[in-house]
Amino acid sequence: MWGNIESICQSCGLPIEDDKFGSNPDGTFSEDYCIKCYEDGEFNEPTIQMEDLIERSARYMSDDTGISEEDAKRKLEKLFPTLRRWNDSW
Repeated sequence: MWGNIESICQSCGLPIEDDKFGSNPDGTFSEDYCIKCYEDGEFNEPTIQMEDLIERSARYMSDDTGISEEDAKRKLEKLFPTLRRWNDSW
């Protein structure tokens, strides 16, 4: 799941499987966000802090890959600032 990633959610950093894309206000699939983060053109948790989402995503990444949560967290701390939701320049 974390190997060759075609699409990753631009909010939580998790890989997006074909049927797990979020939705735009017009009902089309969002190419940027997963269904856990984004539905009907809005973030499901609009006030969540990046650090809290890193913690949650690190648990998922650790479970899926077998790396430690600490290693997953370090990887995600580098990734998250580049994601659209968290990138100040977006």
